[in-house]
Amino acid sequence: MLGFIILGVVALIVIVLLFSSFVFVREQHFKIIERLGVYTRTAKPGLSMKIPFIDQVVHHNNVLIFERQSKIETRTADKAIVTLTVAVQMHINEKKPRIWLYTSNDPAEKIDSFITDIVRTEIPKLTLDEVFETKDTIANTVLDLLADLAAQLGATITSVLLLDIDPGAGVAEAMNRINIAERTKVAAEAEGEADKILAIKAAEAEAESKRLQGEGTAKQRIAIAKGLKEAVDIQKEAGLSADEGMQLVILTQYFDTLRDVGADGKNTTIMIPLSSNPTELFGELVKASTVAKELR
Repeated sequence: MLGFIILGVVALIVIVLLFSSFVFVREQHFKIIERLGVYTRTAKPGLSMKIPFIDQVVHHNNVLIFERQSKIETRTADKAIVTLTVAVQMHINEKKPRIWLYTSNDPAEKIDSFITDIVRTEIPKLTLDEVFETKDTIANTVLDLLADLAAQLGATITSVLLLDIDPGAGVAEAMNRINIAERTKVAAEAEGEADKILAIKAAEAEAESKRLQGEGTAKQRIAIAKGLKEAVDIQKEAGLSADEGMQLVILTQYFDTLRDVGADGKNTTIMIPLSSNPTELFGELVKASTVAKELR
């Protein structure tokens, strides 16, 4: 009976030693093994062996991407206080897990400090408007400067994102007022430009109208002159002298004018008594025409 008990104890010890000799590591993970308190090796995914009770697994972690977010308050070149939220995605370098664990007590915290230093160095070089306009450029700058520092700690930076830019309530309100003023200015300039274009077009239209009116008047006078010439030629053929023909033309135009003036009820007309004798009437018309020319 005692022999069975001893055998069972031995078997249990063997089983315990056997299981404690194996190290199981999942995919995308690693384990750090120390021997008597000294780093020995890094166990990679799969099954590996260790010396029971002498070798100890002191740390296990994954090499998948993880993210660190930092809120950083700083001042821009135009003295505006702004808070930036920066997200850094990274993973532990599979070939350098020992550096990640033994170089610094808290390497992730140290990377956060690097991010803060970089942001507080770069942002004061830019105005607030430039910070908003160059978000991607700022993120790439942080990535470039942070990559070497992270590599020294055994990490690889995959991306840097500038998630948020918060200028504070007072600055945001001032920016809104500036934007409103700028838009009002642009609208006023556009409205003034439109009025200018309309004025130019109106002036051009008026000038064109005057030109066409002048051409019409000139053509009208040419046509009248041609008509008068034809009338005089016909009168000569009928046996009338030049003076008699001219008297007839003037009287005809005179009566035509009276008829046209009387046909338009909107005109205000002053009638001046004239002689009923055609010869005297002609003389008075010629005299009036002469006086009008002298007054000009």
